[in-house]
Amino acid sequence: MNEEKKIQLQGSNEIAKGNFSNISIINHDASSFVMDFAYLPPGMTKGSLSSRIIMTPSDLKQFYFTLNDNIQKYEKRFGKIQISKQ
Repeated sequence: MNEEKKIQLQGSNEIAKGNFSNISIINHDASSFVMDFAYLPPGMTKGSLSSRIIMTPSDLKQFYFTLNDNIQKYEKRFGKIQISKQ
């Protein structure tokens, strides 16, 4: 019998409020991916690191599939996400 487990997450108020990021940098080696998320104010050349997430390749691939699924659901509901050429 396959039962879904309900996951409950707890965090501080600081973590719960989240961070805004408009730039990301991703690096990797054989054992991990490092994703840096930062905020770079418009017209500025210096930004601030908001968060660094480190994941194993297999966990990141699962995250990729989950993110892709959610993007498809979002676009079905709200329309295609337009991205600007940088």
